[in-house]
Amino acid sequence: MEALSFESLTVDRIALQRPNFASEVASVLPHVDILFGNETELRTTAETFGLKDATSDEAIVLGLSRLLLPTSGKKNRVVVMTRGADPVVFCHGGVVDSVPLSVVPVAKVVDATGCGDSLVAGFLAEFTSQNLSQGIESLTADTVRSCIVTGIRAAQYVVSQPGCSVPETAQKWWD
Repeated sequence: MEALSFESLTVDRIALQRPNFASEVASVLPHVDILFGNETELRTTAETFGLKDATSDEAIVLGLSRLLLPTSGKKNRVVVMTRGADPVVFCHGGVVDSVPLSVVPVAKVVDATGCGDSLVAGFLAEFTSQNLSQGIESLTADTVRSCIVTGIRAAQYVVSQPGCSVPETAQKWWD
């Protein structure tokens, strides 16, 4: 599990593949503002924490978002689920939504290494460019959507490159 803090913001990219980490994850979740994971990671997390009603991806992100609330009282916690070529599902402030993505043509796919991490990096790059004077509490659904779109663009670029490479020059690679 990797956690990164920006003043009052805590971000986590969950990697709960082994249930013996459940107690450690349980102690961290109430302090996480933005939780990222792919469908397998978040489904495993939901099962580990007994979210029995979480049978769909939408129910999983909603259920996990409720696990993030107890200690701080913050209402705008975010859970982001990547699902390969399917739309990214997210929950923000108790509302579930999704962001469609255009699939990278198979002929352009070189290496999927780093795609999930690139989506998180793109999300956070867009997030830090926003003027969120009240921190996570001033985050809107439109801002979350914009951050996810930037993350998707970063992942789409990375999947078309060998390894996890970035362009040498600042180019507008997402058009």
